[in-house]
Amino acid sequence: MPKNSLALITRCLLILLFGAVIVGMVLSFFRLNVLFSLFPDQYSVKVGYKLFIRVFLLLAGAGALLIISDLIKMLRTVRNDPFVQKNVAALGRMGFTALAVAALFFIKAALFFTPMTAVSALVMLMCGLFSLVLAGVFDQAVKYKQENDLTI
Repeated sequence: MPKNSLALITRCLLILLFGAVIVGMVLSFFRLNVLFSLFPDQYSVKVGYKLFIRVFLLLAGAGALLIISDLIKMLRTVRNDPFVQKNVAALGRMGFTALAVAALFFIKAALFFTPMTAVSALVMLMCGLFSLVLAGVFDQAVKYKQENDLTI
């Protein structure tokens, strides 16, 4: 499969995921009681839990939307030249966003522990750190490329 078609398929899947996150955010905000009736847990009877979950889902969804939009923008550069400063900035934003979402998951795990919340927090932490390291690698690649472009 050529590189361009893989990037196109990935971009289409990311656009679908972007829409699914928006739909999920809207449905979870307005249909949270239905969700709790389908999947009850020990915390759903506690005062303030539903409000906390609404805020949590909106913030986590917003973080997901920021990361997905940066990924879509990055995929536009795959065909020509991915080693540009815009991608370095996008990787940095994605890294810090993932770390913020990881902190959000750790807060939820501290207040209302579930094993999946703890796993999600660790995964987001690793993704954020990986993205920041990758931003540093891309930054070096951009510098080498710019230096090479200046060499005649």
